[in-house]
Amino acid sequence: MRPRHVLGEARRDLVSGASRAGPWGLLLLVLTVLLCAADASAVLTLESRARTFVDTGGATHVLSSPGGVSGSACDALSGVGTVVASGALRTSSDRLALAATPRSPVTVSEVTPGFARLLDVTPRGEAATGLLLSEALADQVLAASAPQVATESGAATAVRGTYAWPRDGRLQALAYAALAPAPAAGTFDECWLTVWPPAEAATDLVTLALLPGAGASDVAVTQLNTSPGGAFDGETLFQQRETRWVTVIGAGAGALLGLVAVRVRRLELASARHCGVGRAGLVGQVGVETLAWSAVAAGTAWGLTILVVAGAGTEDLAAILLVTARPALAATVGCVLAAALATARIRERDVLRYFKDR
Repeated sequence: MRPRHVLGEARRDLVSGASRAGPWGLLLLVLTVLLCAADASAVLTLESRARTFVDTGGATHVLSSPGGVSGSACDALSGVGTVVASGALRTSSDRLALAATPRSPVTVSEVTPGFARLLDVTPRGEAATGLLLSEALADQVLAASAPQVATESGAATAVRGTYAWPRDGRLQALAYAALAPAPAAGTFDECWLTVWPPAEAATDLVTLALLPGAGASDVAVTQLNTSPGGAFDGETLFQQRETRWVTVIGAGAGALLGLVAVRVRRLELASARHCGVGRAGLVGQVGVETLAWSAVAAGTAWGLTILVVAGAGTEDLAAILLVTARPALAATVGCVLAAALATARIRERDVLRYFKDR
């Protein structure tokens, strides 16, 4: 059969319903939706765990060396490799006596400009300078719309913004504190570094913020929050996820549907061989028919999954697109190949046996 004849026969079978494209396509659609949704859900769960790891401070490392940290070198680490943000901090003997809490002076620490980016400060008012207050402190001493706080002496101190510091296991030194922005030049006590995605080499960069001659005995690198775990190996977790076999399952299930779809038509196909239709032409015809309904079903299932994922919200939709496309594509390929192979095994001389077994 010529290619145009093959396509013509396939089109007529699809239009007339002889290929049973509707029922088989519906079965493949349901199956592929389940597989794609399961894998998408597993990946979204890993993404949520990764976001929690970062948000709770698991990806932030603190280099402590009293008087031994270069503020400018620490700030300069931001953007190097996978370093998301970096900033330096030094403790101060200054105390801020607020009118709202006169008997409980607040410790004021000085921080470099990069530290505010690391904390993801929420601006208060339009002040370009001023203190950074923890939300717990701001709730007590700062009016809802006021961009400044009143001190015990009656003077007003500008507030640039606030930062969240929940009690989720992270170090609580900044839970009730005021931070005063300071130039990066000079010496500091700590260098904070947020690294994401995790990279051991990037974490080791924090030691570059040390000043020459800093005593090794006074240097310590700690994790801001150890409660979410010491490390987050996203690649390993992804490779070991429970749904990692959905592509193989999709290919197998598609192949099974393809085989059954041909088996229920074997009398029709053997009769076609008896009427003079060549093996290659028949294989091509069935292959086109199977590709039509399987591709539509798998593509629809993939599209529905992506719509749900996009509506749920994800930081990396492109990755979800790729992951969920695999089982859909595997199901289509398995279905077409199995149908073609099953058709190729149908022989003209078996037409009477198929007739008796119908």
